[in-house]
Amino acid sequence: MEKISVIVPIYNSENFLEKCINSIVNQTYKNIEIILIDDGSKDKSKKICKKYLEKDARIKLIECSNNGVSYARNKGIESSSGDYLFFVDSDDWINLDTLEKMIFVAKKNNVDVVKCNYYNNYSNDTEQANKLNIPSFDENLNMLDNRMIKQLFASTYILNVVWGELISRKVLKNCRFEDELTYGEDLLFNFQVLKNTDKILLMKDSYYHYLINQAGINQNYNYNILIKKIENLNYVYNKIINSYNEKEEISYKYLKEVIDNLQKISFTQTKMRYKNEIVFKECNCNFFKESCKYVNFKKVNIKYKLSIILLKNNKYKCFVILSNVLYKNIWYIKEFFKSEKRRIKRKNKKL
Repeated sequence: MEKISVIVPIYNSENFLEKCINSIVNQTYKNIEIILIDDGSKDKSKKICKKYLEKDARIKLIECSNNGVSYARNKGIESSSGDYLFFVDSDDWINLDTLEKMIFVAKKNNVDVVKCNYYNNYSNDTEQANKLNIPSFDENLNMLDNRMIKQLFASTYILNVVWGELISRKVLKNCRFEDELTYGEDLLFNFQVLKNTDKILLMKDSYYHYLINQAGINQNYNYNILIKKIENLNYVYNKIINSYNEKEEISYKYLKEVIDNLQKISFTQTKMRYKNEIVFKECNCNFFKESCKYVNFKKVNIKYKLSIILLKNNKYKCFVILSNVLYKNIWYIKEFFKSEKRRIKRKNKKL
């Protein structure tokens, strides 16, 4: 019976960690090792890990000094001995039969990578199954060849994350997460792994539970974090796009992600001058300009089409205004009109 190494990077997860670990130790598939990597938590996470360590011989605990999730996952990989690896984030959990179902289909279909679908779980205890909007995939189990893997990379976000993924050590080889990345590291890791296989299996059934918590939502609108995200996106997609012959779809995906984050910057309560500066900087990088050339505007959503046109033509202030109007950001709209009134008053005084 093949062994599965379940790798859990942990940082300040005391409120969710027990639910996560319980869902792993109680799996119906028993031949597993559980590698908990505490990345310098300041709360009771390490204490919780040690409690489980005493109860279950399958558990290993690795302690790090807050080097980030990529470093923690790499430590987990290096310490693992399983035939397969499976990643779980410390605030998430999995169904009790997840590993049994996934190893069964992996062996039956002779594939090295199996990806399951997931639930979005909210703080009010509701959940919603993720919709895989891929018209050509109709069955519960979908075998993807190289062409379809690239289509999946370009058209969906399910391969932007490594959790919910069963990976054979045969295709893992020397693939590791890039420590310095704080965003896009999963996508780049998946891209490297999937270059080592010619097929994967995608399961439409949801077994993984992804928790959407308020702290993560708040981070999505932090000015400095958003700038770092865009820098990471440029680096990651530059590496990926160079491996594609057909660049249209993957370039469009990259532009959508950059535009989404630029729009979030426009929502922050930051001075317009700083917003314009960062939009100018990101849209004048060669990679952004090159990606715009590959996009087929006939297939582009109207929101992104307007955004790309404005950004290509250096209309940065118009882009910021459009973003806030489209998303009905009342605070920004009020502040904009106030600043315009002040500008007009200053102008009138000079006259």
